[in-house]
Amino acid sequence: MSEEQAKAPKGASFGFPKSTPKKLQEEIEKLIPKELHEQAIVILRDNEKQGLRDTLSARPYKLPASMIAMLMKNYYSHGCDTATILEKASQLAELISQKGK
Repeated sequence: MSEEQAKAPKGASFGFPKSTPKKLQEEIEKLIPKELHEQAIVILRDNEKQGLRDTLSARPYKLPASMIAMLMKNYYSHGCDTATILEKASQLAELISQKGK
């Protein structure tokens, strides 16, 4: 326990989220000054993309996870504009709604 207590003051200002992969933590620690670790995590998590994912799973789109994953892949890989992704989501939602008719 004394080792953990000794380490606590060093990292008291910022701790990596539990969801952060160990290898990523190691890279951040190696490449980025300690006082900037939190900023690096914020940049990497990119809340805008998480917000987009949440939007696609809610009304009016309500897309299944596999379709959201494909749209997000395009967003990440090809740098699509958010409006383009939402337009594609609208088209998919329209196709899905046709099944019930």
